[in-house]
Amino acid sequence: MGGIAVENQAKTTPSTPTSTGSTFHAKPARKYSAPANISMVIAAGLAVSIGCAALWAVITAVTEYQIGWMAIGIGFAVGYTIRLTGSGMAPIFGIVGAALSLLGCILGNLFTIYYFIAQQEQQSFLSALTANLSAAPTLLASSAHPMDLLFYGLALYYGYKLSIQSRA
Repeated sequence: MGGIAVENQAKTTPSTPTSTGSTFHAKPARKYSAPANISMVIAAGLAVSIGCAALWAVITAVTEYQIGWMAIGIGFAVGYTIRLTGSGMAPIFGIVGAALSLLGCILGNLFTIYYFIAQQEQQSFLSALTANLSAAPTLLASSAHPMDLLFYGLALYYGYKLSIQSRA
């Protein structure tokens, strides 16, 4: 269902004079790509979301400092990926972009928490993840900071805004 170019033909009429004597000319036709299959858009956005979450965790683990601006980066990356993959102007693309941006932020925080648990318990990351998976909501709540809401909100905004093709 994707990849087919569709022409948006502007109806043109012969130039008609206006009341001021100037002539009105129609804008030339613009070509749009047909929207991609939504499942392909979700898959691409999810892959970027998880990849960005892993990158966030690695940077936080190496620096031992959580950089909130990473959430905005996730919003940009996911939103731009959905825009390129989907070529859509419908709000569903923005909703998917916002949701996957938020997911990437939450996973980035969780991956970071599980990394530090693994270090403390002297076990592998996957062992810490599987052993403590049911505690994820509690771990997120206990490590939450009010500034997280600001950065999550910005990630939602950019994930939504950048996922939708502009009409201009």
